Amino acid sequence: MKYREGDVVVDGTRALVGRVRVVGRSFLTLTRPGGAEWTATPENCWTASPEERASITLRGAVQVISTASESSAPVSPSS
Repeated sequence: MKYREGDVVVDGTRALVGRVRVVGRSFLTLTRPGGAEWTATPENCWTASPEERASITLRGAVQVISTASESSAPVSPSS
């Protein structure tokens, strides 16, 4: 798949979502808002879902974390 600068993808090798900063012949340079930067091969990446795209923004990350904590809350035993 062809990726362009600015696309948001999932790096399956690292299980991280990042924004494409550089597209090389055999690599992508990905970044996260906090400044993290790494390279990945296009074969190990796929287009991020809307939820994954939202997770790289502060507002989206808060929403994802809050949703995850609700779904992982312990279930109280019935009496």
